[in-house]
Amino acid sequence: MKSISSATTLLLCLLTAVAAQATTVVDFTRISIATTYNARTVSSSSSTQYKWDFSDSVVLMEDTSGTVGNSNVKFYGGAIFTAASFSAAPNFRILTNSTNIQAQMNTAGSTVTRNITGMYVWNKADFLNGGDSQTVSFSSGASMSFTFPSAIGTTSRDLKFVVKQDGNYYVSQTSFTSNAAGTYSFDPTTSDWGVINTADYSIGSYSALAVTNLQAAGLYFSASSNVSGTQVNLVISDFQVAGTVTAVPEPSTYAAIAGVLALGLVAYRRRRSRGDFAV
Repeated sequence: MKSISSATTLLLCLLTAVAAQATTVVDFTRISIATTYNARTVSSSSSTQYKWDFSDSVVLMEDTSGTVGNSNVKFYGGAIFTAASFSAAPNFRILTNSTNIQAQMNTAGSTVTRNITGMYVWNKADFLNGGDSQTVSFSSGASMSFTFPSAIGTTSRDLKFVVKQDGNYYVSQTSFTSNAAGTYSFDPTTSDWGVINTADYSIGSYSALAVTNLQAAGLYFSASSNVSGTQVNLVISDFQVAGTVTAVPEPSTYAAIAGVLALGLVAYRRRRSRGDFAV
C-alpha cells in the first residue's frame, strides 16, 4: 500500500509541475523615455491617404533605448490615415510625454473629414513569462486591457481587442467607444469574434471563438473627426494581456511519469500475487 501511495503522490507532483497557470504575457507599460520613436517608413502616401501596410513580421514601432522596466516596447501592425486633404504629414509614433510611452496618431489640419483605422499587434515570440515558448489560451481569469492617459479631442473612436489563432486575426465584437481617460478591461472569453482583413481592416461576421493557442494579441482602432480644425488623436499608454500558460513537458518529465506508472504496476502485481486483493 505504501508503494502505491508514494507512487501516486509522486505522479500528482509531476502532473502539477506541468499544469496550466494564469500569467501576464503582454505588458506594454508607460515609463519615461528620452526619445520619440517614429513608426517605420510609410508604405504609400497621397494627398488623401497615408498608409502603413499591415505586417506582423516587420516591426511597426520600437523603443530601442533598452529602457529597463518595459519588456513589450516592440510591436507590429499598420494603419490607414484618410482625409479630404492633408496640410501636413500625420504623426505616427511612440511619443515621449511626461512619464508615458504613447502610441500616438495625429492628423492635425483644417480639413473637415479625417479618419484613422488600424491595428497594433504583439507577437507570441515577444510574449512574457514563458508565453513565447509555451501554449497560451484564454479560460477563467483571462483578461485584456488598455489605458487612455487623457481624454483628447477626437470626435469618435472605437477600440476592439485582437487575437491571432490558426493564422487568422480576429477582432472582438465587444468595443470601447468612450473618450474618457482611464483603463478599460475585458474578459476575452465573454465576446464573439470576427475575422479581420488586414489589408483594409474590414471585419466579417461575429461568432464564438475558443482561444486555445494564442499566436498574437493586440488592439484594433478606428478614430475620426468631422469638426474643422479638430485633431484625430488616439493615444494608448498601456496594454496588457493575461492568459493561461500551459507548460509543454520535457521528454524527461514523460520518462519520470512512465517510471512512476511502472512502479505502481509492479507494486500492484506484488500485492495481487500475495492475495491482498482477494475477496
